[in-house]
Amino acid sequence: MNAYRVRFVQTAKKTRAHEHAGAEFLHVLSGRLALVVAGEEHTLAEGDSIYFDSSQPHVYRRLSARPAEAIVVTVPV
Repeated sequence: MNAYRVRFVQTAKKTRAHEHAGAEFLHVLSGRLALVVAGEEHTLAEGDSIYFDSSQPHVYRRLSARPAEAIVVTVPV
């Protein structure tokens, strides 16, 4: 298991998706994020969390005026 505090600054819709074996948990500390997993977009605000299969292509994009921050936990298989 790996845990990170991440600051999301990217707002462009052309951000490249990535994938990795395992699962991922994300908890938004501040701001708003769009998370696209396997082509389905989720909008997350401060206090929201999501858990997903990280072997599916996924990409994050900041929606708030200021950078968003989150705790991201990845669990490899």
